[in-house]
Amino acid sequence: PFPTEESVNDDDIYKGLPDLIDETRVEDEEGLYDCVYGEDEGGEVYEDLMKAEEAHQPKYPENDIRSCCLAEIKQTEEKYTETLESIEKYFMAPLKRFLTAAEFDSVFINIPELVKVHRNLMQEIHDSIVNKNDQNLYQVFINYKERLVIYGQYCSGVESAISSLDYISKTKEDVKLKLEECSKRANNGKFTLRDLLVVPMQRVLKYHLLLQELVKHTTDPVEKANLKLALDAMKDLAQYVNEVKRDNETLREIKQFQLSIENLNQPVLLFGRPQGDGEIRITTLDKHTKQERHIFLFDLAVIVCKRKGDNYEMKEIIDLQQYKIANNPTTDKENKKWSYGFYLIHIQGQNGLEFYCKTKDLKKKWLEQFEMAL
Repeated sequence: PFPTEESVNDDDIYKGLPDLIDETRVEDEEGLYDCVYGEDEGGEVYEDLMKAEEAHQPKYPENDIRSCCLAEIKQTEEKYTETLESIEKYFMAPLKRFLTAAEFDSVFINIPELVKVHRNLMQEIHDSIVNKNDQNLYQVFINYKERLVIYGQYCSGVESAISSLDYISKTKEDVKLKLEECSKRANNGKFTLRDLLVVPMQRVLKYHLLLQELVKHTTDPVEKANLKLALDAMKDLAQYVNEVKRDNETLREIKQFQLSIENLNQPVLLFGRPQGDGEIRITTLDKHTKQERHIFLFDLAVIVCKRKGDNYEMKEIIDLQQYKIANNPTTDKENKKWSYGFYLIHIQGQNGLEFYCKTKDLKKKWLEQFEMAL
């Protein structure tokens, strides 16, 4: 229900990166994939692009899994760099005169920076594996940890980039035709620009998995210890990318709320992180008339609104620090819409509120979200 907004470019998020990265070390392997636009989004495209041609695959003894791991790191980095260069050559250059500067930046984000970084990274990985018996490979990844934090910006902007691309394709016939032509030149039309834009997200979250496999099949204790340092660096990177993306999504959400709520004369940022919003019915405990309202729940407050077309009119702001939450189990027995209730009780005995939800599941969700806030 909210107006769309350009992606948030909040330079403050990127300040003090070394500290932030080191503070976000992760233990939860699965958590590394949680946030960035869905783990499976673009996965098949990524796998297809990273495949090595049979003729170019070196033959290793069946038991030499470690060499296979090294080959995969090297070959996939080469393939990935080719993919980035392909976006730059076959899409960015031809589309420049068809798009406004704002559209161009919105769609391609910081791909030119990614191309520069990965050309160098690819060469250093190749040099380490081919010429130095991978003795310094761990150091290559550690050295590139800070250079790869630009993925925070890319992954935060890619959903907006794809939305912009979809909108431009629908509204500009010449761009739509040019995109089709570009795809044919780039890869015989197998992958669209939309497909390719998701690939960098897949790649940045693969480094720790590739290194994890290499660590597993490394027996020399010194090499293993060194590679674990590189693995930690790439885990930190993946976690950092997730954190930046979450922060940007929160900022976008807050900006949308601010734009949608009329007569709200204070910054929504003051109320902490958003925990959810939706339709609800409210009554004060001394009255029994249910009022239809749309609430915006934050860490510190609830903004109670009345729907007004596509926007909302603010009715009141409830300071959650003055309230505690309590279930009203008796309402569940009615088993009908808008009968599932819970209380917000004022801690100093002032008049409280009762919230009614449309379904039992929604009540459970709201209780959980209020408990997180309180």
